[in-house]
Amino acid sequence: MKTRGHQTGFSQVEILVVIALMVIVALISVPTFKSLLAKKRLAAAASELGSNLMTMRWEAISQRSWMSLQVENDHQYTIYRDANKNRINDPGETITVRDLHLNAADVAMFLSTGDTVTFYPNGTLGTAPATLCLTGASGLNPKKIRLNITGRVSVEDAASCP
Repeated sequence: MKTRGHQTGFSQVEILVVIALMVIVALISVPTFKSLLAKKRLAAAASELGSNLMTMRWEAISQRSWMSLQVENDHQYTIYRDANKNRINDPGETITVRDLHLNAADVAMFLSTGDTVTFYPNGTLGTAPATLCLTGASGLNPKKIRLNITGRVSVEDAASCP
């Protein structure tokens, strides 16, 4: 008759208790993780849009031309060199079309004044000061991108959007 030696290991009850604790921790963490991801998506979209605006300003200065951004809808915008200076995206003027929903499906934007922002060749804003507002999932504070008349672009957190 063979006898078993001293065996070590975990019992099924111990393994089930550990699995149950892991499930509880995961269930508690998921809403926090989702909120964190939504904040990061909103911040990334605001950063991308702010960067595009700053690039437009520098292109307007270096190319000595009017550069415009036209908001197409709540998530798409077009950047174009406004060759005939009419603030309308005419055929042949489009440089790029961007869609915020490619990386952040829950982010929406709107422009406080009209639907177009234009930078002049000297880097100033061709319209009155403007604010682009980006909103994300409910419960998140929106991001504002402010453009002052001198062409300065700033991205900031906001309690609300106008």
